[in-house]
Amino acid sequence: MADHHGTPTHPKARKEHRCIYCGGPILVGEQYVQQEGFYDGAPYRNRYHAECYETCADECSYYGEWEFSPYNGEYPERVKAVVDQRRAAADAALLGA
Repeated sequence: MADHHGTPTHPKARKEHRCIYCGGPILVGEQYVQQEGFYDGAPYRNRYHAECYETCADECSYYGEWEFSPYNGEYPERVKAVVDQRRAAADAALLGA
């Protein structure tokens, strides 16, 4: 089957999403990169932090193909801060229960 990858768009999040590259949250109000298309005949819609899309594109162009393992990239620093804060709050809630 033929693959088709649409041109990336840059919408603003109306709800929280998860970045396909790093697995971190895309927060409400954040502008992100979205790409839709068909891969091996199945439709997909990937959402990335802008930084993650650039990193992924650089890595994929280095290897000559657009393939990566989802949720395997490093968090951007600003996203890492949000994830760490959420983990600390969850840990505190568990310890307080």
